[in-house]
Amino acid sequence: MAEVLKTMLTFLMLCMAGIASGHSYHEYQVSRCFNSYGVPKIDLNKCEPTEMIAIVSALQGISRHPGVCDYGEGDCTDMVTTDTDTKLQDCVGQNSCSVIVSVSWMQWCSAYSTYNYVKYACVTKSETHDICMHQISMGKQSGFMSSPNYPNTYGANIDCTCKITSKNRGKIILTFSDASLEWSKNCKKDYMQITEHNMTTPIIRCGNLPRNFNYTATRSSVSLRFVSDGWKEGKGFWMNYNVSTAAKISCGPTFFEPSTTVKPIPTEVHLVSDPQPDDNLDEPEKAHQPTAGDMDKDTSLIGIIIASSISAILLVGCLILLVRFKRKRHKQKLSMGPVDPNFQHRVRRPNRDTTLARPPVRPPPPPQPVPLTPELQLAASNNTNKRNCNIRKSYRDTAINRNRNTEREEYEHRTGSEVQQLAVPDYHQTLSQQEVIKITHTVDL
Repeated sequence: MAEVLKTMLTFLMLCMAGIASGHSYHEYQVSRCFNSYGVPKIDLNKCEPTEMIAIVSALQGISRHPGVCDYGEGDCTDMVTTDTDTKLQDCVGQNSCSVIVSVSWMQWCSAYSTYNYVKYACVTKSETHDICMHQISMGKQSGFMSSPNYPNTYGANIDCTCKITSKNRGKIILTFSDASLEWSKNCKKDYMQITEHNMTTPIIRCGNLPRNFNYTATRSSVSLRFVSDGWKEGKGFWMNYNVSTAAKISCGPTFFEPSTTVKPIPTEVHLVSDPQPDDNLDEPEKAHQPTAGDMDKDTSLIGIIIASSISAILLVGCLILLVRFKRKRHKQKLSMGPVDPNFQHRVRRPNRDTTLARPPVRPPPPPQPVPLTPELQLAASNNTNKRNCNIRKSYRDTAINRNRNTEREEYEHRTGSEVQQLAVPDYHQTLSQQEVIKITHTVDL
């Protein structure tokens, strides 16, 4: 009987401890050896559809024992590669995920890794509270908090705050399992702001935070504010808070002040001529007030329009210069003469107005031969015969004169005196008929 009571008491104590902690989740371990067959892949599939994956740790190492993939004491380990870490970070917030891993060189171990090891937890979705939902809880020491619609993209124009206050100056630790916001210079668009009690300079973060980013508060009260503009949305954040003592958590829109008392309605009436400053503006009036994010968005839009206009003007100017250059080159080519193959350069033509230059005139085609008629053929034949007769006559006269000169020289040689010119009009008439026929025959040959 005593043992039964002891067992029941132990069970009740465990239940109370679970209630005090505020959450409960299961942790799993999975690893993959690179020397096994198939694609090296790590499957995170132990969570239920109503749960979300939270990566606790991810390592790559070299096992001391061959064939063992689990992490063991004394193994040489290192952080996983950037590519693997990015893929694992995309799995956070899902209920099932599969990641392909690869072998990498471990500088500290001076060898290639033999396995990848991942430790993850499955957290129930109902235990995660939306930062924009009105909530006032007392006595909780730990829990999860996320941006609206996590793990999907959060909405636009969000401004919510959650305040955690510990009793007896308890220690407050914020651990961000996932944080992916729109990045901007000086975090002027989407951002998370952490402010402690009486802190003059808040801590502002945007973009992607490293996995399991921790923030330890130095005071007993800390506020987390989440702001988004209407330009671009991201995945959001998922955070776990732990307090060493009982704490009070109040969440909701930034300008919402949860209270258990009813404020009295003021009955004073102010005249229009004497306006009074009103510090408690209504929510619709504050919504119409311009914010820093809206002003930055308008400024960036004007900058984009100006840059686009300048780019278009420069492009048009470049096109005009290109067209003018091509026209100038074309005119230079027209003013250059043909290429001389001996000197391998163009001969400069005389200066002339290229605008009035005409294309070269082609020469007329050669005349076609006209067919000869019988009369023309007869005339041509007579002309040819007449020309031949004249040629024979000239040759004959030349031969006669040469023979006469030869006979004269022979006679002078015999007589030793000069021969007087004959008185006859034509010397060849004194020749015999046989000599004339002989000379003519010789000329014809």
